[in-house]
Amino acid sequence: MIATETSFLYIEDHRASRRVMELLLVEVMGCANLTMVEDTHDIVQKLEAMQTRFDVIFLDVNLKPYDGYAVCAMLRAQSFFDKAKIVGLTASASPSDMRRMQESGFDGAIGKPLSHDTFPEQLERILAGQAVWEAM
Repeated sequence: MIATETSFLYIEDHRASRRVMELLLVEVMGCANLTMVEDTHDIVQKLEAMQTRFDVIFLDVNLKPYDGYAVCAMLRAQSFFDKAKIVGLTASASPSDMRRMQESGFDGAIGKPLSHDTFPEQLERILAGQAVWEAM
């Protein structure tokens, strides 16, 4: 069971992917604290202005102008985000992509499209501090 005060952020440029996350987290799982950002322009400044300490940051890997690897590194460099779990979301990831994600500071990865069958359990594991690397 996800605590009602758990705060989520999803950085994703694709509208349909944002809608899937909203359906899964808000409508299926009952989570009320979901913030979505659709691009990475001035991303650190945007997030700092929100003054929200996110518990989990879902981060699409293929973003512009900064990709998910760069954004993860930027967030990891800010003490404000040091407690957040950063989870990469990707439609495909090779073993070298997964290594690069680990080296960039991601706490895990989940493959897209997200599955209503597996996502709740994956999220429970992430919140419990377990590594979830299931992008394939």
